[in-house]
Order: sequence, then C-alpha cells, then structure tokens
Amino acid sequence: RAIVQTYYKGAMGIILLYSVEDARSFQNIENWMKQIAAATENETVVLLVGNKADVEEKDREVLKEDGEKLARDYNITFFETSALNGQNVREVFYQITREIKKKVGDNPVINNTRKSLEPENMKRNSNSAAANNIQLNTQDIDYATKAKSSNCKC
Repeated sequence: RAIVQTYYKGAMGIILLYSVEDARSFQNIENWMKQIAAATENETVVLLVGNKADVEEKDREVLKEDGEKLARDYNITFFETSALNGQNVREVFYQITREIKKKVGDNPVINNTRKSLEPENMKRNSNSAAANNIQLNTQDIDYATKAKSSNCKC
C-alpha cells in the first residue's frame, strides 16, 4: 500500500474503478477513498467508475444506484462504463479533465507547468520517424531513439 500511495501522492486526478460484477471491488472503494484522503490534497479530483455496464442485469453484483449513492456520499462524479463497447469511456476522461481544470483555476505553480506545454513552447523533433513526435524545448532528448539504443529488454 505504501508503494500505491506514492503513485497518487500529488495526483491531480484519480479514477477509482470497480466491476459491477464484483461486489468486493465495490466494497474496496471506501478503503481507497480513505487512503486518498490521507495521501492527497483536497484539490485532487476523484471520479468513481463502475465498469462492465454492458453485462446482463442477472450478472450484476453492484447496482447502478449503489454506485450513484456512494459517489453522492463522497461528493464525487459517477459514471458507469463499458470497456467492451466503449460506453462512457471518453466521457470519463473528458470529465476528469474538466474537473481538474476547474479546480486548478489560477494556481501559479500549475499554470507555469501548463505554459511549458503550450504549442509555442514546444518544438517538433525533425529527426523522428513519427511526424507528430513533440518534445519540450527543455528536453532535447529523442526518447524513442534512446530506448532503441539501450540494452533494455523490457
């Protein structure tokens, strides 16, 4: 759990996902919320997502209403998705992005990072085979080339 906490410490957004076919995964959401509260700032956006919305009602262990209620209890946004057919998958990412942007507002630390990612502060890597390989000016390293030339077998 200590390793997991390092992943979301300082996170701007977290998507908590459970399977509607697995009540235990839904019950674990409360534990995750406690860990997130202990390790993150109040500004961290959390979304609750019930996956496998495409399953038949008889195969569900978690009702949509249960997910909605838990999300209301924590005052977080709720979605049901299906990775199988793509239902609401994009919407989840759009929503977390909107909520992060809304919370970030005029935070100068975040805005400085954002400025470094604006198009005028970026350049195209003309040595790359990929036409859309964009890198920050502050890092003139072609990571794709570096990875190919390393001895890494991963």
